[in-house]
Amino acid sequence: MQDENAPEIDAYINRRLEQALSEKGLIRETEDPDFVIQTYYTYQPNPNFNPGLKEVRQLICDNIADLVSRYDIDGIHLDDYFYPSADFDDEDTYKAFGDPSVSIGDWRRENVNTQFFIVLRSLEGTGIFQV
Repeated sequence: MQDENAPEIDAYINRRLEQALSEKGLIRETEDPDFVIQTYYTYQPNPNFNPGLKEVRQLICDNIADLVSRYDIDGIHLDDYFYPSADFDDEDTYKAFGDPSVSIGDWRRENVNTQFFIVLRSLEGTGIFQV
């Protein structure tokens, strides 16, 4: 039982921060270069996981499960889980895994929805997931 005076600890999971955390060894790193799409923000490299890949969605879910298993976390918040821009270079993924009858925009939105649902399902019953 947690002390009522203890601070509440929440983890904010951000798809852009995950690459940096994996480089520091704080979460499981991916060996697959296809998992990351390089974008640029104000001329700075901005690596983003490719949410169109089910393996990436599972990696994110596994990393969250790892955090929850190692730390007494009161809340998980998925922060900044949207596509970085309309010109995000994921057309190869869309061609490989998308439904051609669905627009790339709708496919991208469904990838984000799917990410939320698999995280929610994996944390079901814990009461610690928020968006």
